Amino acid sequence: MLLLQEKINAYLSFIESGQYADHYPDERFHEFVIEIQFLHDPTEKCEEFLAVVGEQLQPFHISIAVGE
Repeated sequence: MLLLQEKINAYLSFIESGQYADHYPDERFHEFVIEIQFLHDPTEKCEEFLAVVGEQLQPFHISIAVGE
C-alpha cells in the first residue's frame, strides 16, 4: 500500500506542478485520470484506500480508475 501511495503522490506532483504541459504543450486539460493496473485483484483494504483517495481528489478534477 505504501508503494501505491507513493506512486499516486508522484502522479499528483506531476499534475500539480504542470509538468504535463511539457509533454502536451498544445493541449488544455480540465480533468485528469490516474489509471492503476493491478497484476492481481486488489484487496478490500486497497479498494477502500483508493475510494478515499478518489473522494479527496474530486474537488481538484482528478479521478482514480482501476483498469483490468
